[in-house]
Amino acid sequence: MSTPPHPPQDPGLPPPASTDTRPFPPAEDPLTTVLRPPGSSFAPFVLKLLPLLGLFFVVMLLLGSILFETLAPGRGVTGGVAVGAVSSLALISIPLSKAVKAARGTMVLVSPVGVELRDPHGFEVRLRWGNVIGVGSVDTRLTASSPLNGPGPRPRPARLSGQGLRGWGERVVSPRAPLWMRQHLAQQPRDPRTGLELLGLAFAAAGPEGPANPLLAQARHHRPDLFPADGAR
Repeated sequence: MSTPPHPPQDPGLPPPASTDTRPFPPAEDPLTTVLRPPGSSFAPFVLKLLPLLGLFFVVMLLLGSILFETLAPGRGVTGGVAVGAVSSLALISIPLSKAVKAARGTMVLVSPVGVELRDPHGFEVRLRWGNVIGVGSVDTRLTASSPLNGPGPRPRPARLSGQGLRGWGERVVSPRAPLWMRQHLAQQPRDPRTGLELLGLAFAAAGPEGPANPLLAQARHHRPDLFPADGAR
């Protein structure tokens, strides 16, 4: 089976410039800094469940009230509230535990070679410092298990958007990622000479956004030319 040609490089972007062929060092290397996203980065996935959780609470409250009113007249409302609260907590515990697992399992490795992003489901992004072409608005896609999938391993895409690094690098997509996501990522611009893909790596993947973001600080250290305004201060 023939491989379809890669999408062409965006003519408005500079080509990859790095001549560094060193492998990315492991997380245990003393020159590697391991950064992790704040738990709040994955909060939107849990917040989307709140309307469903509220409806579930009301339904369980009504059912519990009917049951307790039958078994213990006069205590239907109290029993219904207890049933609704306990069952709702049990329901929300699944997505909460998965959000915590995703936050703990996602890491950004920063070294003199470049930046790597890994998530617990096999998604990776590798960007060498010499191939970073700028800082701007990016949309970093990860693969994260859906809170509604139950215990199954079927992943769905998660996103970290905002300011971040842009450049030419390598992407490894989880074999469990949905087909539409693979097709979308396959259309990203690639450099025809090296085959490197145009990537974005959000600063939010490595900590809270803002001037104190650790990945932003690392970028200023390794690529001060990307921040010309700093030299004018």
